[in-house]
Amino acid sequence: MELREAIRRRGARFASLKAWFYLYLADKNGNGFVDDDEIWHLMDLAEKDLKFKMSTSPAAGSTCLLETTYGFYS
Repeated sequence: MELREAIRRRGARFASLKAWFYLYLADKNGNGFVDDDEIWHLMDLAEKDLKFKMSTSPAAGSTCLLETTYGFYS
């Protein structure tokens, strides 16, 4: 899971639990999946609460990259 790994690389404790919690928050309709529309909510949560920077790169096309102090993670 990319979110868990990005949280872990930032040195946070309980990365798996935090990743699960933010995926739970992003799942607005409660169907157990983060749908295309909900991914934007997850990105907002990651920016605000986890202090990640989100960016898109022309090289990455429409892929969103998580920018942390350690570099980029897709």
